[in-house]
Amino acid sequence: MYAEAEPSKFERAALRWLARYVTEAGTSFSGTVKSSIGLGILLHEGIGDTIRVSLAAEPQEEVRVAWEIVKSLGLRTRGVTVVACPTCGRLDVDNFVGIVTEIERRLAHIEEPLHLSIMGCAVNGPGEAHDSQLGITFGRGVGMIFKDGVPMRKVAGENIVEAFVMETEKLLADIQNQPQINTDLSNTIESVLLNQR
Repeated sequence: MYAEAEPSKFERAALRWLARYVTEAGTSFSGTVKSSIGLGILLHEGIGDTIRVSLAAEPQEEVRVAWEIVKSLGLRTRGVTVVACPTCGRLDVDNFVGIVTEIERRLAHIEEPLHLSIMGCAVNGPGEAHDSQLGITFGRGVGMIFKDGVPMRKVAGENIVEAFVMETEKLLADIQNQPQINTDLSNTIESVLLNQR
């Protein structure tokens, strides 16, 4: 009986620096599923540092899918993450899928990591909005916009996309206008203080 040998430094380094890709992925839908599973498992195990998603779609869609894979694993943060509910029987708004898709499309240019929720009813909406920087919960003919879990304002259903996009842009401006900490200066000060001890 043989004991399984630990991988050598070279083997560990080789696994870490592998480029990973799924070459026979398929259409946007099936290719996204295949790539997410194939690449997600490897990334989760820490294997490789480069990914390539191949889809029978526009190249921009391949990049978008790759970013969503690394975002979902918590490996990188960039852009808007939208949490949306499934379309169950409690849905209190018509064209929910269209609304979510349109909001996501209109916010695709944002690179700042933002966590948003778009919920179709008042049952699950407030809970999800509580964990989001900005959220919307639908009721009959109206939407309630939440910021950091606190209700901000009601908006008529026909104005919800425009209002939510506008609030998201305001949130982004607020974040970008916050004073930034100079990490180089901070590290220098910390180093000087530690060396004085």
